[in-house]
Amino acid sequence: MRVVLDAEAVNALLDPRHSAERTVRRAMDALLSRESSDALLIRDIDRRLARLVGGLLAQAHAGSALLADAHPVAVAVEAGGGVVLTGDPDDLSHLAGPYQTVVIEPLGPSAKLRIRRQR
Repeated sequence: MRVVLDAEAVNALLDPRHSAERTVRRAMDALLSRESSDALLIRDIDRRLARLVGGLLAQAHAGSALLADAHPVAVAVEAGGGVVLTGDPDDLSHLAGPYQTVVIEPLGPSAKLRIRRQR
């Protein structure tokens, strides 16, 4: 399995003030400590990705308030699809709406509650 992250997501997840669960933080640490770079690709923000982010925001009629949310969606779109784990599924789902190959999955306490209710 290969994990693709935009640079902003890595920065946010490694910030101790971020609300990411310990499990996510441990997984990130494990991926970042691997000698093989095949498991994790950190996507730098360049002009091409910035244009894609801008296009996503324009297509969704969203302003700059969703700028950070648009980055992981843009990385998934650029990769041809993927699963985006997030604590903010509503905004990311809005941005990813037109792209059937991009799946938004909630992460955090609300996701656990939803999974329990489905059983």
